[in-house]
Amino acid sequence: MAGVGSTEDSIKATLEAVCDFADWSVGHSYLIDQNDGSKFVSSTQWVLKRPGLENFKKATEETELRITEGFPGIIVAAGKPVWLTDLSDLPRSESAIVAGLKFGFGFPVRVGPDIVAILEFFSDSAFRPDENLENLMVQVGTLLGRAFERKKAEDILLQSEERYRILAETVSDAIVTIDERGDMVYANPSTTVMFGHAAPELIGRNVTILMPDSLRRLHNQAFARHVRTGQRHMSWDRVELTAQHHGGKAFPIELSLAESKVGGRKFFTGIIRDVTERKNAEAELHKLSAQLLRLQDEERRKIARELHDSVGQLLAAISMNIGVVQSQSRNLDSRGARAVAENAQLVRQVSDEIRTLSHLLHPPLLEIAGLDSALRWYVDGFSERSKIRVDLEIPPDFQRLEQEKELAIFRIVQECLTIFIDTPEVTERQSPYASRTVASSLKFKTMAGASLRINEQRLQSPEVEWVSQACGNA
Repeated sequence: MAGVGSTEDSIKATLEAVCDFADWSVGHSYLIDQNDGSKFVSSTQWVLKRPGLENFKKATEETELRITEGFPGIIVAAGKPVWLTDLSDLPRSESAIVAGLKFGFGFPVRVGPDIVAILEFFSDSAFRPDENLENLMVQVGTLLGRAFERKKAEDILLQSEERYRILAETVSDAIVTIDERGDMVYANPSTTVMFGHAAPELIGRNVTILMPDSLRRLHNQAFARHVRTGQRHMSWDRVELTAQHHGGKAFPIELSLAESKVGGRKFFTGIIRDVTERKNAEAELHKLSAQLLRLQDEERRKIARELHDSVGQLLAAISMNIGVVQSQSRNLDSRGARAVAENAQLVRQVSDEIRTLSHLLHPPLLEIAGLDSALRWYVDGFSERSKIRVDLEIPPDFQRLEQEKELAIFRIVQECLTIFIDTPEVTERQSPYASRTVASSLKFKTMAGASLRINEQRLQSPEVEWVSQACGNA
């Protein structure tokens, strides 16, 4: 059976070989119905060694048998080769006797523990059961079972490939497979839609035609290194990159990669998602966040102005009145004079607090001198009020930023240090404004071990990382 390409061919070859070897007149096979495992299906594979057997063949094909009936049912029940010396009790006995058949032999074909087929043979003359022939047919059944097993695996693979093909051709994401040279061997229809290339232009072309010029050299170097060493230079899971449309327009993508090996060759499949809409939405969100921060700052500025002007003027008037009373303190007893002096001190303290609060709500230094001076002023005041030492590190060449960014960073510092002083036992805390840090531009550290690093990003918003270690009671 070497080189046989299908189970039908394998069965046919086996029937012919056994009939020639043992001089059987008829060879035939039954298959277990795959849709209904309780009955047999007569196969189309027959060997008829002489004339006069057509009626028996017709009767066999027209007789429906359950797996418990007839000669095949006897073989299933036995689970091994069976010799049949009397055909008179079989459902096909009349046509068998008319055809001159007198003796039968059959064996099961297994895939693992399951019987998947029955091979039956009939002779014109009686045969004595042959143990050697039985053992040989057990081996033949095993070999045939392997052919069935391969066919089953091929069917599963074909079904899987068909499901993959349907999925790949219907998803909106582009799917591209390249070989070890970086040449495209597959591109689904969405690839042509996303990148604007006709399908024939893609197959056989290098994948770098989907990239902007600035990335092609870097890709080729990294790809060649990976093919040679197996080392990756970046994550393969949902990495954000820039792609290029056939018309020359660059657009953002999210790429996931997988590697496979077929026939000793490496292939790389990428799933590409156009994230232009998501990036636009993120930009709008950043814009809205900046507007919200600006509105909040305007409201803080209004409150600060009202505190400084209205409340400050009232406190100044109260202070002047107390001064008048203090000038007449010689007419007061000691208790009254002490109360006037305490009230004067309280008014000065309230005035100082109002002035500090007003500046914290809207620090004038931020607009006048920039983030550097405003942060130094705030951190010094925080340390003085909280009795917690805070180390502030600002690069000497730190330049003025956009007003919105300076304001955002200042508010982040305010929030993070407030979180620390409110919850000194915190072991890890992150600002709601924050995301991961890429490179530190500003750094703060308290004596209790808490640290704050801020990176001024090139994009729309600053980034921050806030971590404290076993702060205890600061």
